[in-house]
Amino acid sequence: MEYGELGLGIHCLALKIGMEKNPFVRSSILYMYAKFGVVDVAARVFEGVEGTDVGCWNAMIGGYAQCGCGFEAMKTVSVMHSLGVLMDELTFINALNGCTVIGALDFGNQIHGLVVSSGAELSTSVTNSLMDMYFKNGAKDPALKLFGAMQHKDVVSWNTAFSWYCQDADAREVAVLFHNFLVTGLKPDSATFSILFRFCGDILRLDLGLQLCTLDFHFGFHGEAHVSSSLINMFSNCGAVEIARLVFDSMPFKNINNWNEMISGYNLSCKMEALQLFRNLRELGLKANECTFSCSLEACFKTANLQVGRQIHGIIIKTGFASHGYTCSSLIKCYIGFGLLDDSLKFLSGIEYLDLASWSAMISGLVHQGLTSEAIKFLNNLKAYGEEPDEFNLASILNGCAKLIHSPYMDSKSKGEKSNPGKDSGLIQPEV
Repeated sequence: MEYGELGLGIHCLALKIGMEKNPFVRSSILYMYAKFGVVDVAARVFEGVEGTDVGCWNAMIGGYAQCGCGFEAMKTVSVMHSLGVLMDELTFINALNGCTVIGALDFGNQIHGLVVSSGAELSTSVTNSLMDMYFKNGAKDPALKLFGAMQHKDVVSWNTAFSWYCQDADAREVAVLFHNFLVTGLKPDSATFSILFRFCGDILRLDLGLQLCTLDFHFGFHGEAHVSSSLINMFSNCGAVEIARLVFDSMPFKNINNWNEMISGYNLSCKMEALQLFRNLRELGLKANECTFSCSLEACFKTANLQVGRQIHGIIIKTGFASHGYTCSSLIKCYIGFGLLDDSLKFLSGIEYLDLASWSAMISGLVHQGLTSEAIKFLNNLKAYGEEPDEFNLASILNGCAKLIHSPYMDSKSKGEKSNPGKDSGLIQPEV
């Protein structure tokens, strides 16, 4: 029996014996449906709730935030506040998660005001959520101000600071922050090392990464999957792919993210090994995901192996990933990289919905091939289907326009000759 069916059966049993009115049971039912991603069912259950039990409100707000429905989460918070239901720490944490989902900084500021007026700013967990909300909305100054004013920082507080310091700080600043963290007497956890290893890989500081490795071994986190993924990433980026492979091979249990990280690492220097690793993964019967296919297609292009690329395309279709945005854009890039524009267009015509990444891949690919006029047509199609171009689309088009100034097409136009590059290229319009 599927877990969803089991949960539905238990819900029916609760209704039958009258336990659905118990506040704890009701909030658990709401949480269950939200966890399964059927937030609309949770909302219908919530509508039948009588009373002002904060647990049910928290479960509904948290469910909306978890399912990416940030606007609905904020609306529920507003209704809760207007009804005078007393909010607790979990309410604020869930509400701030909802603000983060849709980037609602103004609403987040209002929640911050409610936090202060209720005295919940003394809660480390609430302050951590406030910091995270500000950081993810690009408001670094208030986030750092909160961090500096915190009287009781836990490891989550420091990890949140590390995550955002590592985006634009230099090695010395992060090293000083890590030293200050150790001075407090707190112990780093696996998330701390995962963040810092990736930072070392980004700035190509293998020396700093090796020092952190000794601490990682000391605290016993080197065997954890996400820490190992970060180590593979760091060694690969720093050109030590052999050491990255040693880390990979030493792992007793590997998840798909570890495989993806190693394949991606090989793509930086040893492309054939990346394809071999993909074959090994398939032979072991492991299920690939979008990232796996994307990394493997990149290896096909870099090794000029069209045959394997088509085989991977077949596997993608068979496993149902052809309509996934990340995989779709990777396939487009791969075919365009091989100069197979017709294949890309035929592939696009079979996709019911194209996300912005897929449109961007097609536009940039056409520009790269010198077909700026066709890229402009795709930009117009993108707008016609309700998508708004981003800075990458516009930058690609502008680069293409700049190249047109000295192209043979422009030279022929200047001489009064008729030319139709779109027609000559034999391209077709995507039937999206």
